[in-house]
Amino acid sequence: MKTETKTPKDSGITMAEAARFLNISRQGVQNSYLPVLEKCDIDRDQKPMRIRSAALLEIATSRRATESEEPLMSEGNSPALERYRSAKAALAELDLHLRKNDLIEVARAKEVFMRWAVLVRRMGERLAKRYGPDASATVNETLASCRAAVAEICKNNSPIQKKKR
Repeated sequence: MKTETKTPKDSGITMAEAARFLNISRQGVQNSYLPVLEKCDIDRDQKPMRIRSAALLEIATSRRATESEEPLMSEGNSPALERYRSAKAALAELDLHLRKNDLIEVARAKEVFMRWAVLVRRMGERLAKRYGPDASATVNETLASCRAAVAEICKNNSPIQKKKR
């Protein structure tokens, strides 16, 4: 004969019990947790109102996990905290653009331009052998202009955006 074990139904806890469990005030439970809970997790018909404990525990653990991951991104407001949040968001946005290949880093751009310069210089040497020193001089002038353009971009420290196709 097989015996079944039944899970006891979650009859819920009161606001006072929730406040003691979370170590916050009843007002804190009402302001921070009740708006996040689903309607089915709150039994307003009972007196006093009851909250499904499993749902409350789930929200509390997810909040604690978020706070431990990034304590400065949790609740609070100050000018320094806002600057930190803004900088963090800007870094995340730049990282996203880099991953989508919408931006390239200046150091990487310099590396690419230097490789191109070597190839163009070799081409200029071949042109000089075939067409004379004027062809080589034209290639070297063009390379100097390109180097100046790259230096200007690097001086401004602005990222180089790829053209949208």
